[in-house]
Order: sequence, then structure tokens, then C-alpha cells
Amino acid sequence: MKEIDPFLNGASETAAGFESWGEWLFARQQQCSECTDPYDDRHFQDDVDEDDYCGIRSLVRESIQNSLDAQDPESTEPVRVLFRIGTLNWDEENQKRIHSLFARLEGPLKEFGFSLQDGMRQPMKYLVCEDFNTIGLNGSVDRIIRQSEPNAAEEHFYWFWRNSGRSGKRGGTGRWGLGKTVFNAASLVHTRFGLTLRKSDRKRFLMGKSVLKLHEFEGNHYEAYGFWCRKDENCDPQADRMPLPVDDETAIQEFSQFWGLTRTNDPGLSLVVPFLQNISPKRLVQLTIGNYFVKILQGKLTVEIHGEGKPILINAQTMNSLVKKYFDPKKENGKTLNRFIYFAENLELFQKCLGGKVLVREIEIPGENVPNEPLLKNAMGSALTSWREEFFLGKILGFRLRFRLPHSEENDLWGYGTVFIQKDANAKKDDFYFTRNGMLLPKPKGVPGIRGLFLADESDPDDHLSRFLGDSEEPAHENWESQRLEGKKWQRGFKGRVGFVANIAKTLNKILQFENRKADLNAFASFFPDTRNISASAGKANSSIARSKEKLKEAPGPLIRKWYEIQKQTGGFRICSTGMPIPPNAALEIEAAYYVEKGNPFRSWNELDFSFYKKINQKNTASCRLNEKTFRFSSENANCLIPSLAQGIKGNVLKIQILPSEKFSFKISGFDPNRDVYVDVRDISSEEEEDLNEASLH
Repeated sequence: MKEIDPFLNGASETAAGFESWGEWLFARQQQCSECTDPYDDRHFQDDVDEDDYCGIRSLVRESIQNSLDAQDPESTEPVRVLFRIGTLNWDEENQKRIHSLFARLEGPLKEFGFSLQDGMRQPMKYLVCEDFNTIGLNGSVDRIIRQSEPNAAEEHFYWFWRNSGRSGKRGGTGRWGLGKTVFNAASLVHTRFGLTLRKSDRKRFLMGKSVLKLHEFEGNHYEAYGFWCRKDENCDPQADRMPLPVDDETAIQEFSQFWGLTRTNDPGLSLVVPFLQNISPKRLVQLTIGNYFVKILQGKLTVEIHGEGKPILINAQTMNSLVKKYFDPKKENGKTLNRFIYFAENLELFQKCLGGKVLVREIEIPGENVPNEPLLKNAMGSALTSWREEFFLGKILGFRLRFRLPHSEENDLWGYGTVFIQKDANAKKDDFYFTRNGMLLPKPKGVPGIRGLFLADESDPDDHLSRFLGDSEEPAHENWESQRLEGKKWQRGFKGRVGFVANIAKTLNKILQFENRKADLNAFASFFPDTRNISASAGKANSSIARSKEKLKEAPGPLIRKWYEIQKQTGGFRICSTGMPIPPNAALEIEAAYYVEKGNPFRSWNELDFSFYKKINQKNTASCRLNEKTFRFSSENANCLIPSLAQGIKGNVLKIQILPSEKFSFKISGFDPNRDVYVDVRDISSEEEEDLNEASLH
């Protein structure tokens, strides 16, 4: 690419097309103005991996949330959201156009350490976000709206463009009016452009907004918020006036072509984020699925992601293949995906729950008392005995809870919440998911040993519970905080109601336990397969099981839920059949590690601890075999699959092939008797085992 210095080659001259579109308009500071720089984006800064933009999770969550809230109520089609990461190369015409567009912002942007000249020395990444089967930004474009007006909530254009920290939403997912600022924060020039085609009047409007700092320009002091708006030839460009959107069809068509927008005649909103922060299509896929799997599996949302390579379509039909590709816990163990690292382990549960394959029981907590464990238990009545049995056997239970939400201005409000819960010894706190209006709240969690899903108002057209919970959320919509309900007209026990929802997994787990069988996950180690984080003791007196504070006085009969189980053995463990049918091409993956005081033992493993394999060299060819000097292996109807060096060897992982038979067993011993061993067993029967050499164990 020929490098062109826009400051030396005439780019400051009027660029054809751009000057006719509009101009930047910032309000002058007044004598009574308070000097405060915006800090809206601080609410959306996440703890992410070093290579990821710190607001990427919030960008995905807020953008899709806005589209879902704008769904066309008359359409039977799912909301469709399109993300496209584009690249703008700097030929001479593009350099002139972009410099012309952002010249007014050049000085203020230096406060953020951004130089327009430096930014134009490499191709510019930009993001296009478009939604369809939505209504667009309806409402007035040329006046200030008062919240007291009867239809103020329907003034979408006003709330989206002319407000920060204020929202007209009442029952939707958003509340704070800050979500739209994620687009500005994702831009190195802190700017977003938006083109809307409105369903109400079929009109198109184009506007831009920049969120900078208080700044000086040509001897005057200006506010931080500025609008790229319709140019008024009869007014001073820096005069105080209401910024109006561009409505010229020629200008709008040129804008659409320049940024590659796909909208033709479908209502909705198209957003452009220029000079994009470091965002990858892969992260967009992962965070879309993790945050909005409910709407996707329900068939109410589809998302297309365009970047390098082929477009990626996310819908209910592609979910399995995408989760398998993008949610491998052995590869994705960083901060960005923290809540979703083990998402794949819960997908089957979600598909059953959201696909109508789980019976949902109606439970009403009567009166206006704050719902709690005793009231819920009493409302379950005599059916509780059979539900406890189902829960004990690992079946998925579904409940639709109904309880009152006292309000100072509205009478007889009821909240509805649907909860699915399953007992599973492998489950961690992160395996219970809470959603409101289909969006995940990542911070509320469950309890170990439980998988599940809570849905606020999925079957309630009045969405009172969603309103209630939404009013208790912080700007990023990641958690429920009851103190935020102070002064919001919710009455009598609102803190207890928030706590009831946030602790529903713990409450149901306690209610559904047999009263004479207190849950002790370690005590069940001999009966549960897939025991992540359950110790298969290498010693006796010092084992995790032996140190367990709480014991079952009488162990129940074998809890057979799968075709294999793990059993404690002296100095090791045993994997064996349970009597359930063994699937065709059965195979297991076993991962072991020594206990560590802090952190995940599997991630802390290294070859200095132990290795199941020993590398050998024969005739200049490197290979490996089982480390039979340290470990003792024995098996019945099972073969250990030895990986090749080309595949990469992880010394604490074994893959076992089960031969066709009615029973099998695989034993291993030789661990350090003074250390506890953690074991994870995973069924990989459905996975292809290519390039593996079998080694029979006899």
C-alpha cells in the first residue's frame, strides 16, 4: 500500500461527499456548567485476557439486549443480529474521507493518547452491528422528551441518541441508559454512527455521537458529548442548537455503501464503530452463545458473525457444533470466558429444559409474605416425597414459581420464575445459570453438586419479576443487588424477594434432599462417575474422604446413573462398569492430578508430579509407552490408547477404549501415598479417536 500522509497531501481539503452529509456539533460550556468528564464506560470494563478488549463482554451483551428489546411485536420471525468486523485500507480517497470526518475530533482525541495520523498508518478495523425483525428508532427526532409524557417510553430515537444514564425502558432488559455507550467505548475515537429505518413511518435517519472529554476548540470550551448531525448552512457550526439527524437519501445511500451495510428495506438499526478495539470473531461467537443461549435455543434469536473466513451462523440448529468447536475447557481457560469455560457440559441440560422435554410443575407461594424455604417447602405439599426420589436419581426437575411482588402504585402484581434443577456430583457453582428476559446474569451462582437454570418471566407476558429484578441490577446487568431497589416503589420485603431468587438453587437443593441423607459429595465418590474435584484417595487416613467433616451413617444403594463409575483403591483408583448398557465404541478419558491448596489441581499438574507415559527413542524415532516403572495398570475388556508424539502428550491424561462386553474394569495404582489425588472421568464415546495406537493391558 502506498503510504499517504494526510497532513501533507491535501486531505484537509474538502472531501467530496462527506462535507454534504453533516458536521460535528458540541454544546458550549456555560457559566453554570459543572466540569465533569464522562465515565460511563467504566461500568463495562471487564477482567479479560491480555489480548482482548476489556469491554468485549459488555459490547456483546448490551448490543444484543438492545436488539431484543426492539423486537417487532407483529413479527413471528426471530430477532436477527449481524456482527461484521471490516477492514478499511488507506487509499488516497479513504484517507481524505476519514480525515474529513474526524478532523473536528483530532484535538480532543489526544487526551486519550490517540493520534489520527498514527491511526491511519495501518488498515482500520471497524465493527458493523445490524438488527432485523425489529422496529428501529421510532419517535420524535427534533424535540426534548419529558419522562412524564404518556408515551415517553416509545420515543426510542430520543432515548438512544440524546441521553446518557437515563432510559425510557420499563419492562425490557435494560434500565440505566448506559448500555449504548459500549459502542463508543469500543472505538479508539470514542464514536458511533447509527442508521435507522423506522417501522412506524418508513423514514431513514443517520446520526453520529462522540463521547470525549471537556475540551477547547478554536478558543471556546465545549462539553464532552458531541453529535455528527445535519449540516445547517444558515447557522454557525459551533452555535448552540439541537442536533438533527441526516435524512438526505443520497447521503444515507453513500454512507451505507462506504461501510458495507446490508440493510435495504427492513426496519431496524445499523451501527458502525470506527477504529475498533481488539475484538475477534471467535470471541463474538463465544460470548454470544454464553450470554444468550436461552433465546437462541428457544428459536427467538439468530446471530451472524462475519470476519475472516466464512460467516458463522448461530442458531438452535448450529449450537451443538459451535459449542464443540469454541468451548473446549482444555483450550479456553482464560479470564474472558471465565463463566463459560465448562458451558459445553451443560448444553444438553439446557436443550432439554428449553425444548419442552422436562415437565414443569406449577407452585404458588400464597399471601404477601416474603417467599422463603419453609413457605416453598409447604407449597410443594405431598408431592415433595416423589420429587425427592426423582432428584436423588438424577432426574431434571422443573418448577414454575409464582409469588407476589408488592408495589406502591400497582396492585396484585405476581412474579413468575421457572427453575430447572438436577443433582450431579460433577457440578460446580458455575453450573447453575440465572437469566432475565433471556440474558445471562454471570455473577449469581448455584451450589456444588447442582446443575440448573433459572428463567425470569419466560412464561409471563407482564414480566413483573423481570421489572423487579431489573431494578435491582447494576449498569452492566451482571448481578442483583437489593439495595438498588430503595426508592423504586417496590414494597415490603423486596430485599428478601431478591435473596429468594438469587439463592433458589441452594434452597431447592436443601428442600429436595432426603431429610435423613445429608449431602456429602465426597461420601458418594464410589458411586458417581465423572467425579471432577472429588478425591480418589491415594492414601487412607489422610485422604480427602477420610477428612470429610460429614459422613453418611448408612450408605445408600449404588446410585447408577451412567454406564461407568469411579471407585477408590489403595494408592489409586478403579473405573468399572455399573450394569447399565455400554454404548458402542465406548471410550473414556481419565485426567488425574495431585491436590493443591489453591487453584485448579488439573491446571497445576506438571511432569514433576508424575507422568503416565515414558518417552523412548528407537532407531532415531521418538515414541512413548506406559510408565510401568512407576504405575501398575491392569484391565479387563479395556485397552489403553497410547497417543503419538505428533498429537502431543499430556502425562496426566489416559484414554481408555472399552471392548464389546457386558462389563469392564481398569485399575491404576502407584500414586504418592502421602498425597491426595483428584480424578476427572469423561465419556468420549462419540468422539473420533484418530491417530492413536492401541496398547493392551494385561
